[in-house]
Amino acid sequence: MDWSRTKTIFIITFLFLNVFLGYQFAEIRSAENIGVQTESTFQDLIEEYNIEFEIEEAEETLTGSPISGIPRGIPLNVLEEEYASQSAELINETLHSVLETPYQLTENDISGSVNAFLEQYVYSGQEYHLAGFNEEEGYLGLHQTYEGRPIGHYEAGPDHIRLMVNEELEITDYYQTYMVFNEEGQEEDLLTPQQVIEILINNNYISELDNAVIREAMLGYYSLLETRGDFRFYIPMWRIRVNDEFFYISAIEGEVQPID
Repeated sequence: MDWSRTKTIFIITFLFLNVFLGYQFAEIRSAENIGVQTESTFQDLIEEYNIEFEIEEAEETLTGSPISGIPRGIPLNVLEEEYASQSAELINETLHSVLETPYQLTENDISGSVNAFLEQYVYSGQEYHLAGFNEEEGYLGLHQTYEGRPIGHYEAGPDHIRLMVNEELEITDYYQTYMVFNEEGQEEDLLTPQQVIEILINNNYISELDNAVIREAMLGYYSLLETRGDFRFYIPMWRIRVNDEFFYISAIEGEVQPID
């Protein structure tokens, strides 16, 4: 055996191994430094513009994809057989149902009592999310959800359920539409709340506000296209609440949308 040649091969092999390990170590340190730099940059932005930040799990990465929806009529026979006493009729794709006995809501727990009503009286009631209470016109507005995320949850958006209430805070009747949804394309990682808030800051949506407080980051589905017939197309979007103002940012592309 040629020990001199073997020794040379071992030396060259170890040199390559050292170079490879050194490269791997440099890559790891670089990735760590980038992570620290990103975190530091966001924290610097928050401090620079005196922004109060109240969002938990702001760096959590969720997944999602665009979805399509089509209205579907609610089967009256199922409503009559499985839900509490009410008299219902379909007008096009909208159900109008009148309760035989008004349902009393609890003033100090409206959300909880609405959920109890939905379970007892409303077809697929667990799929709806309370959006707001219009006391002047006497109704509670709800939006349908997909995988727990509200559809079209913005101020001028259509209500998918309207619970009509009287002065005693009793539900007397309600209007309901119901949609079936399909995913369009593969699920992918969505932007995190921290990333979309940084987009708002860097594009001067928040930096110009005095004493900005970021209170809420809600992921929902919003339609940016004009509707054609019954077909609806929605994209995942973050709704960020700053003080009493809402901003809407695409959770896929990071574009700020002018939704009223």
